[in-house]
Amino acid sequence: MRYNYKGFWNCDSCCDIEVHRRSDGKYVFIATELPDNPGTSVTNFAEHLATAMRGQYSLKPDQVIWIEHYPDAKGRGKEDFDLVQFLAVEGESFRTPVWTRITEQAVGEVIAGKRNVEDLVPRRTNERSPRQAGLGR
Repeated sequence: MRYNYKGFWNCDSCCDIEVHRRSDGKYVFIATELPDNPGTSVTNFAEHLATAMRGQYSLKPDQVIWIEHYPDAKGRGKEDFDLVQFLAVEGESFRTPVWTRITEQAVGEVIAGKRNVEDLVPRRTNERSPRQAGLGR
């Protein structure tokens, strides 16, 4: 569905949003950047778009899986998909997005419920190597 929104500085913006409901009750949203979008990109407005969809579908934060899609376009040469995780929720709003590039095959597997989001993102650790801690050379 074409989704119109007011981006930063109240500029007219648009994208395409596909919605897929999985058998586990989670919803996969795919926000596609349109070549004729005159305003704020889906990447720069990710938190706001995901929050709007969450509200529109009356979902809990853990029921939302957000994927950005940039189709093959002039000058880009390839199609890209990014899984977006929101590390924080403040009130009703998603915050602190983190992007992970995924394949089109992985998108299909996420939609089908064959892959979990956790399987696609690199593990993050707060531990530092001895070199980073100043213990190595």
